[in-house]
Amino acid sequence: KRNKSPDTEVENLIKEFSEASQIQRRNISKDEILERCLYPMINEGFKILEEGMAIRASDIDIVWINGYGWPVYQGGPMFYGNLIGYDKILEWLKDMEKSHGSEFTPSPYLEKVVSEEINLFGWLMKISVIGCGYVGLVSAACFADAGHDVTCIDNNTEKLNMLKDNQIPIFEPGLKEL
Repeated sequence: KRNKSPDTEVENLIKEFSEASQIQRRNISKDEILERCLYPMINEGFKILEEGMAIRASDIDIVWINGYGWPVYQGGPMFYGNLIGYDKILEWLKDMEKSHGSEFTPSPYLEKVVSEEINLFGWLMKISVIGCGYVGLVSAACFADAGHDVTCIDNNTEKLNMLKDNQIPIFEPGLKEL
């Protein structure tokens, strides 16, 4: 657990900036912090899809999981957005655009997904995961939880036998529930 260590110099800079910018300071809830951090990220994901830099929303999630440490069992930002509801995210972005400007302009592809009710995660795949170590097993569990047909391949028969007996050979918070 991290310990707080307030920095009065930084607090004074923030206070001076907010006063000079006529920003009313207030308490911000954890939910609002998540919205402000994740909803623009999800909007950028839609722009990436629109530009063709990624083929599927799950491609973006895989980058976040394997490249940036997004918790595997939470699926990635695009999957998270799907759970929250892209319509809710679109509405939030439109409200923020009105009050804060064009930095919050929704992606046209996000608008299309919402208006045409496109399900980005409506397809199921057969997935083979090679290696039932930490990354392989957690990834396999998340894919299976999303409804995909997952096969784990490993040369460690002890691990495979544990899995067949519904035992988990590693520890990851939340994995057993999946």
